[in-house]
Amino acid sequence: MSLLHRYCGALVGVLAGDALGAPYEHQKAAVIREDLTRRGGLVPFDYLDPWEKVRQVKSGQPTDDSELTACLGISLGKRPMFDADDLYHRLRDFIHGRQSVLTDGPAYGSGGTLRAALKPTSYAESLASFERGEVPVVPSNGSLMRCAPVALCCHGNIAEIIDFAARQSRVTHVHPSAQAACVIYSVLMSLLLDGTAPSVAWYKTQDMLFVHRYARTNEMVQPLLSINTYQPEESEIWPQTGSVVLSLRIALWALLSASSFRDGITRAVSVGGDTDTYAAIAGGLLGAVYGTEGIPREWREVLIGREKMEDIATSLYEVARA
Repeated sequence: MSLLHRYCGALVGVLAGDALGAPYEHQKAAVIREDLTRRGGLVPFDYLDPWEKVRQVKSGQPTDDSELTACLGISLGKRPMFDADDLYHRLRDFIHGRQSVLTDGPAYGSGGTLRAALKPTSYAESLASFERGEVPVVPSNGSLMRCAPVALCCHGNIAEIIDFAARQSRVTHVHPSAQAACVIYSVLMSLLLDGTAPSVAWYKTQDMLFVHRYARTNEMVQPLLSINTYQPEESEIWPQTGSVVLSLRIALWALLSASSFRDGITRAVSVGGDTDTYAAIAGGLLGAVYGTEGIPREWREVLIGREKMEDIATSLYEVARA
């Protein structure tokens, strides 16, 4: 499999996980399992949006997980030295301007931390809002769900991956856990893009980052590298459904236990809770492993915005090769 196919797989994988997981957001595991059994597995279908419950959503529709991933990818593709102001305005245009990046229709979904961080009209004003304590500093998953493009832009350059992953998180999510999770995820994805087996890639990520100087500046790196990668119990899901630690754990479990892209995404969705985000995060990793062709055809064909995600992946491939 070519590196470019893995690049496209990573971003289309985010989109697939997001779109397939969105209909089940906020549902309990037992309800999801019953529906999957009735439908014969995880399949695309039209659904009533789980956020406002007022709009019918088409199957394959991206939500904020994919849209914000695309924002970061476009920003890195146009400004590969990382421009926080550029990223801020792209994210803000989607969250507050409701301007979809991947479709011609309405935008769907957004988290409270993102809305608060992106409320000011400039990045400088947002930073000031954080300093005044006006924006909550919580370990939520909004920066992890979008960070797949970092590994594509900086593939093979570990120092740059760590720097970009942490900086892109700080644009909206400054909590040490959010930054550490983005760094770990991005390093892991870079290794997967090389064709490294998931279990070996995870071991190498742990080995590399346990002793890296970044671990001395962010106290959450080592605890997250020791995270439990077994399937979480339902009692663990609901108290922390949108947390970055739980989201990373579910993605790692789905990656390390999956026999295929379909199997991994189904696992991430089946736990319940923040299902679109869990599956989007897992989908980036699984897509880097299995490539675009590893994503079931019946899923790929309905994904709205797939071609744009592939274009973004190709532009990042060219940036990384330059």
